[in-house]
Amino acid sequence: MGTLKIERPNQYLDFTRSYKILLDGKIAGKINNGETKEFIIPEGKHSIKAKIDGFASRACFVDIDDTIIKNIKVKPTYAIFIAVMIQNSSLALESLISIFFKINYFGFLYFPCLILLIIYIFTIGKNNHLIIEDLDKK
Repeated sequence: MGTLKIERPNQYLDFTRSYKILLDGKIAGKINNGETKEFIIPEGKHSIKAKIDGFASRACFVDIDDTIIKNIKVKPTYAIFIAVMIQNSSLALESLISIFFKINYFGFLYFPCLILLIIYIFTIGKNNHLIIEDLDKK
């Protein structure tokens, strides 16, 4: 049996919720903000994922043996946060255009950006909300 050590740094994003750790598609446990947990797992190649609500990370594949402790870090990406900020800045830009150029096209930039944001969150962004890093590969 090998040891898998998973670290979740203390961060503001998702700080109130715990991440589910999936090992080979099955829930192995949960990890809270700022917590480090060790899991005893069988030797061999394993797939590790982290999930929160409907969002997840991409799978990280690791080889486990009984001689070393495998170190993994799981943390949120700021991709969705950045996408929301871009979408909100389109509203600000649209307001500035209407003030300075007297063009009133409310929704000209905002609604297309909102639609693209929703498409991103529920397609590409769904499995990119969390990042799993293999700290031993650095």
